[in-house]
Amino acid sequence: MSEPLSQADVEQAWPQWKTWEGTDQMCHARRAGGAALTETGEDWPDLADQIRRAEAMLEASLLAHLPGNDWRSLSPPGAHAESGRR
Repeated sequence: MSEPLSQADVEQAWPQWKTWEGTDQMCHARRAGGAALTETGEDWPDLADQIRRAEAMLEASLLAHLPGNDWRSLSPPGAHAESGRR
């Protein structure tokens, strides 16, 4: 995909994000569904980069919380068993 250059390009690339240009002359976006995310960029290509990073972080966070992705699954079986003392 080529670099989005306009508001329409950003909205087409990420339809789940609502975009607008603020009175501060910055480009803004809010994720309309799921995780409540907002991003700001100096221009539309910068905002596209911010959205791309936010989506990557969100995906990584969701994957980290899937069953079986616990840090304990990286240890040998029984390494975190209770000692049995009470």
